Amino acid sequence: LKDYLMKGLVAKIQIVNKTFCRVHLRPEVQGAQGGEAPKTLTIQLGSPETFEAKLEQAQQDLGIPSVEQIPIQYVEESDFLSDLLPQLPGLLFLVVL
Repeated sequence: LKDYLMKGLVAKIQIVNKTFCRVHLRPEVQGAQGGEAPKTLTIQLGSPETFEAKLEQAQQDLGIPSVEQIPIQYVEESDFLSDLLPQLPGLLFLVVL
């Protein structure tokens, strides 16, 4: 991640469900990497707070001014089927009636 930050390739960073981080790369650099570069990177997190502190420190070490540092966006995502599955027996009972 530090290499991508150093080259200015990171567009935004999302922490999803406090379990993993999605790093979105800038669209204009997708082809500049020489071939097919990934559009997003996924990083498994131990602790979001630790990741955020390390990211902030890395950006400071690189000399990135605080107004230009990449902000972290916290996102909660859920799977529709996982939400529906516990309700399935009740829905089937209503359909039978």
